[in-house]
Amino acid sequence: CDRACNGCNGDGPDMCIKCAEGYHKKDNICI
Repeated sequence: CDRACNGCNGDGPDMCIKCAEGYHKKDNICI
């Protein structure tokens, strides 16, 4: 998982199931 993710389906901030604390989803990417 990307460090922006809290659970994911693969590598990268666009594969998050949920965003980690302090991150939010923008255009389906956690930033």
